[in-house]
Amino acid sequence: SRAMRIALEHGFTTLRDVGNEGAGFADVDLKRAVERGVIPGPRLFVATKALAPTGAYPLSGFDWQLDLPKGVEMCDGPDECRKAVRDQIEHGADWIKVYVDRRYRVAEDGRLRSLVNFTPEELRAFVDETHRLGKYAAAHAMGFDGIDAALSAGFDSIEHGAGFTEPLMDRAIAQGAWWCPTLFTYDWV
Repeated sequence: SRAMRIALEHGFTTLRDVGNEGAGFADVDLKRAVERGVIPGPRLFVATKALAPTGAYPLSGFDWQLDLPKGVEMCDGPDECRKAVRDQIEHGADWIKVYVDRRYRVAEDGRLRSLVNFTPEELRAFVDETHRLGKYAAAHAMGFDGIDAALSAGFDSIEHGAGFTEPLMDRAIAQGAWWCPTLFTYDWV
């Protein structure tokens, strides 16, 4: 609650949190505590657990025999993707965050390329279900391939987006998709 008060005191009246990396639904608890006046803070729009396919969000350095909790909800196939969206919204999500890509590399043409985590059908299922339920879909898309796939599926925002090219940016603008560059993440990758 200290960070929430500090943010408000520094003039931030609204914040969007699209990734709590393992905190489950604690972001919803904070949002509700502010709404109920329990703690001071800015209005929050939260994404609860991000969504990823089986095997694309591994924990490393642990005994392979352990089935450890993950910081995301796993889903495979369009039906599971729709169900995962419903689960997140049932728990209080305002945004649905999907890990669209991973494994980044700079290609010979200089573009930042990536491996897309989901099929086009799965990505469309995320977006269709999210929009049907009146929420927004955020794509973790760092590389060219992830951004392209996210825009093709109709995501509302591109988170990170280091692999944007001018044609991809033109598509995002034409579709009304927002870009949320995260400079700290660029340094990390």
